[in-house]
Amino acid sequence: MGATRKNIMTVFIFQGVLVRVVGTLVGLASGLGAVPPPAKYKFIELPSDVYYISTLPVRVEMLDVVLVIAAALVISFLATLYRPGTLPG
Repeated sequence: MGATRKNIMTVFIFQGVLVRVVGTLVGLASGLGAVPPPAKYKFIELPSDVYYISTLPVRVEMLDVVLVIAAALVISFLATLYRPGTLPG
């Protein structure tokens, strides 16, 4: 078709960028969307005879969110670059 190896790799990298950004945004929205109900209603109860607290505390730390997003993007970028047969072992 006339595409060079570099052109094909560029297409796969851009496709990988699109998939990982959309996947990360969907995961972020669903993860943060699941946080308010337990934080507000405290329906995750713990046995008081085993634990010092009676309900599971829920708190979103922005640093944790940023680190998880960064890790997801880096790992998925590395997966985009992987080609079968190129790793030793």
